[in-house]
Amino acid sequence: LDCRLPLDVVLENPLSLYPVEVEIIDVNDNAPVFPQSKFRIEIWESATPGMRFPLETAQDEDIGSNSLQSYQLQPNEYFSLDEQKRRGKGMRPVLLLEKSLDREMMPTHNLTLTAKDGGLPPRSGTVQIMVIVKDTNDNAPVFSQPVYRVSLLENTPKGTLIIKLNATDLDDGINAE
Repeated sequence: LDCRLPLDVVLENPLSLYPVEVEIIDVNDNAPVFPQSKFRIEIWESATPGMRFPLETAQDEDIGSNSLQSYQLQPNEYFSLDEQKRRGKGMRPVLLLEKSLDREMMPTHNLTLTAKDGGLPPRSGTVQIMVIVKDTNDNAPVFSQPVYRVSLLENTPKGTLIIKLNATDLDDGINAE
């Protein structure tokens, strides 16, 4: 983006009209800003490594080299960052799943995404990303012991409670029923 103002300047002695063009040069006075300071993304625990999840983009009111230039994700073992080029709209950060998720082991992941501009000194903006791992039915119910033995008289009345069992399931919600 170029910002030039064409002007006509009148000088006296001798009276003359001169065309002048004033170029306004951008200074790095704006940091990249995300639309929110925090946002949530939900990912099923059955998501496979390699899956991509587009994230919110930052905006920078500066232009040229002072504008938004890159994104960085705080290092972690489950996610990395890719930058997707968008025609005429800069780039979009994309979360890339590197390792399988397990809701029962880690139900949420808190990440920090940083947007950086190219000014000197560079300016940056951050957003907190909370990844909520959604449950899939990946755990079978488990009884407290592998075998139960019950003795019963042959004349026990019909409908008598013989044994009460309890099983637990690490899954959540409807998957745990």
